[in-house]
Amino acid sequence: MLPVTWPHAIVVNLLIVIIVTAGWFVWFYNRMINNKIEIENCREEINMLFNQRVDLMIKLAKTVTLSCRGSCRQEGLHRLKETDYSFMNLETAERVAESIMGMEKFIEGLLSIIRRYPEINENEDFLEFQNQMLKLEQKLDVTLQRYNHYVQIYNKFLTVFPNNIVAAILGVKELALF
Repeated sequence: MLPVTWPHAIVVNLLIVIIVTAGWFVWFYNRMINNKIEIENCREEINMLFNQRVDLMIKLAKTVTLSCRGSCRQEGLHRLKETDYSFMNLETAERVAESIMGMEKFIEGLLSIIRRYPEINENEDFLEFQNQMLKLEQKLDVTLQRYNHYVQIYNKFLTVFPNNIVAAILGVKELALF
């Protein structure tokens, strides 16, 4: 058996520290990427649901417009022409928040027409679109909650010690909630 000398002990301990540190970095990076993948999956689902929502809103607006007569039809056509469809741009969380407000404004306009012209509520297509919209809103709500859940996990992961040091070194930033 070879005698252990101080230089050998220092090298062995240094190698152990390097191996443990490298293993921790790999774990940190993989966990961060897995969290980001979950967040991106939720974001893609949110975008898909928003696109479905916009399509459904346009169909609903056309149904409202076609199911009434006279000034109701004119008002519905006017609202369709005046609508700013820029709320369909969903590149960032801020744009999605703007999109939600734009869609709510659009829906408020439709609801004002529907309240003034109750015959619209008798249209089967309208009732079907209204039912589809309700189901879509529920899915969207669940997906937004899931997105926020994963973002909170990700942000918490980045802020605890020693992860916060590595995140700062790598330039990784916290993500915004909806």
